[in-house]
Amino acid sequence: MAPGAVHGIINKGGFMRVYIFTLALCLFCLNAFADETWQLAPGIKEPGIKDVAIKGDFIYAASEKSLYRSEDNGKTWGVVFSAKGDSGIINFIGISKTRAFVCTDNGLFMSIDGRSGWKNIFKGIGGEDKSVLHIAFDTNKICLGTRDGLFTSIDNAVTWQKTFDIGVKWIAFSGEDVFLATEKGVYKTSGPDWKRVFITSTEEAEYDADAIDEAATASKPVNSIF
Repeated sequence: MAPGAVHGIINKGGFMRVYIFTLALCLFCLNAFADETWQLAPGIKEPGIKDVAIKGDFIYAASEKSLYRSEDNGKTWGVVFSAKGDSGIINFIGISKTRAFVCTDNGLFMSIDGRSGWKNIFKGIGGEDKSVLHIAFDTNKICLGTRDGLFTSIDNAVTWQKTFDIGVKWIAFSGEDVFLATEKGVYKTSGPDWKRVFITSTEEAEYDADAIDEAATASKPVNSIF
């Protein structure tokens, strides 16, 4: 079976994240990176793996409903988290130090050791959409991309403040700059103000961020930033 489209980046937290976008793709043993034969990973029960993250000696793999963890270089896997309910869908995995975060349509869940004791630490604020699509870590803050906007915590996920009003699918840091991938294009800030710096359209025209009509919606939304 062909592995499909695979992309990797190194995040500030020091772990490699691998994105797999093929619906029918099975997760194979990571020993294949050493030119060994690809093998089905024992313990993975679902064929559709959406996200994989590596932190030190631990590997995480997420399907739509389950988060798997391997502690032996991908030889065996076990379920450490399950999304509950019809709307409980895993969207993304975030790892910061020893803590693991799972972004779901029912909020953000965190485990201190990445194995047990999962707590829902973000359930939306004031009745706003609690669907969390992405999480990113900077030196002194945590950022959440949700369908209702960007939320930021500067007290280690104890409290959250909404800092952007458009649904955010992806967050990326570059020095002092923060970039957001949204339904309306890419936004950038290095302070309190946001500017739209990229937008897709059927005409594929180039835009000046200061001249963009903010009421316009991108015909091809931006889903991620590398």
